[in-house]
Amino acid sequence: MRRTFSTALSVFRSHMLTNQHFGVRRSLCRNFCSSNRPELDFDFLLDDSNLEAIRRNIAERKGLGDIDAVRAKWSELKEVMDAKEKPDIDEERLKRMWNDFYNEALRIPNMSHPDVPKGDEKNAKVLCTWGTKREGPCLTAEELIHSWRTLFYPTDASGERSYAFVGALANLERALLEYVYDRVRVLDFRPITVPDIVSKEVTEGCGLFQTSAKDMQYSLEDEPDLALSGTGEMGIAAFLQNQIVEEERLPYVL
Repeated sequence: MRRTFSTALSVFRSHMLTNQHFGVRRSLCRNFCSSNRPELDFDFLLDDSNLEAIRRNIAERKGLGDIDAVRAKWSELKEVMDAKEKPDIDEERLKRMWNDFYNEALRIPNMSHPDVPKGDEKNAKVLCTWGTKREGPCLTAEELIHSWRTLFYPTDASGERSYAFVGALANLERALLEYVYDRVRVLDFRPITVPDIVSKEVTEGCGLFQTSAKDMQYSLEDEPDLALSGTGEMGIAAFLQNQIVEEERLPYVL
């Protein structure tokens, strides 16, 4: 790109705050330039010399993200910023353009460390092993407890993947949970209970993006920006977001 993102954004900020070429409010500039959203390395993403490396990294990380779409949206914004006369564009459209550009860039994965193996498992490096692999046929958990008659599949609850533990199996599950709880407390982990409903900003921040027609998450009917977390780390991420943890407090264990 002819002009770096940081330089162009500085000019854009100056234009908007002084109302040169733009009939928009100062609050819009604050929305663009002082958002509490994650600060992305746009100078890296828009640098021509990094283009092929970014494309390779996207392909190696499940193909999520489109760097060419990011650059195309940036070019549209640059045309507005470089205009010598007032562009024929209103505040809402400009805000949508900026948000579309940012959201597209947010889908680009972080660059992998050079030491990370590329490709399938045959390229992986075994660092250590534990125990020995059993030989002969092994029973699944379902087969082991079949004679207990304590595992049921109430498909009316939530489909064919529904299950229910009764009696001894329910007691075993509780005993295992209590054992793990006591174990992590000994290791100085702090117990934490987090909500099962989080904002979609949190789910996207944890890497969950809609990539197909099949729903990836369940949203609330009356609150479409809220969704079921699905996994505990999303609630923990929401709890820790926007916090700075001092180095002497690390490792921070929950």
